[in-house]
Amino acid sequence: MATFFGRYSESELRTAKSRAIDEAVDLGRTGLRRKYGFGSAKKFVAVAAGHHFDSKALSAAVAAHLKPPLALTSDSSSGGVATTRVLDGCGIPWIDTDHLKNHEDGHVNPDSAGAVSRSHWWVSQGENYSTVIEQGSLWAPHLRVDGKPGHEDWQALHRMLPGDVVFHYAAQQFKAISLVVAAGVESDRPPGYDGYPHGTLVLVEPCIVDMEVRLDVLKTAFPPGVGPMNRTGNPGRVYIAPIPRTIGEPLQTISVPDHCRGSPSHEWLGPSVSEIPARN
Repeated sequence: MATFFGRYSESELRTAKSRAIDEAVDLGRTGLRRKYGFGSAKKFVAVAAGHHFDSKALSAAVAAHLKPPLALTSDSSSGGVATTRVLDGCGIPWIDTDHLKNHEDGHVNPDSAGAVSRSHWWVSQGENYSTVIEQGSLWAPHLRVDGKPGHEDWQALHRMLPGDVVFHYAAQQFKAISLVVAAGVESDRPPGYDGYPHGTLVLVEPCIVDMEVRLDVLKTAFPPGVGPMNRTGNPGRVYIAPIPRTIGEPLQTISVPDHCRGSPSHEWLGPSVSEIPARN
């Protein structure tokens, strides 16, 4: 990587990195790809400022913000290892999305020493996804529109505890990950939801957004009939479904860099481990 960034000081790299990340957050994942002329990442994803970004596009943004700028285009970038070296050179964490495709059934990536056991949840969302992420809410009414008791899966809100991991599914892909920060309480209907006006509210804090983990990838992790999947191996008509830890842990490997998971100082964990009550 010295041949790529060799003429720039650490201070210049830090400045370019900061400006590139600010630009990426402002443009969004799709906008960043469009500006720098790259497509969706096939393997490596950069993780910065609580967002997923396509590795080549963010690398190109960093190069463009150097003084003098470097041109990193789709023609000049070989991708793969070369792109990760660019990210390593400026200190941006990245993940290999093939980890999920290649994980063996029953394999669990161990938490670091002292980390608490967390439950993992799949939450299906539709048009209200953006509102939910913005306000950090999960809510379900006590009754359905026809006045009958709420669906069985809605009761999962009562089982969520602070520190649990929530995978937000919308538009046939995982789009965000959040942590539960407050257990369920009785609440009037918040903005972005409809139906019966009284229900249960769980507060979450988004940790990673702008994810693009497609359904075809998710199907490699979930056997038919497990979690939210029906017998045909497709997501059923459920709002909330528990994810077995043997699946939830590998899912984290395509969301958060290895050296960030289990670190109380990283935004991924939200509250310090010592502040999260142990699960019985």
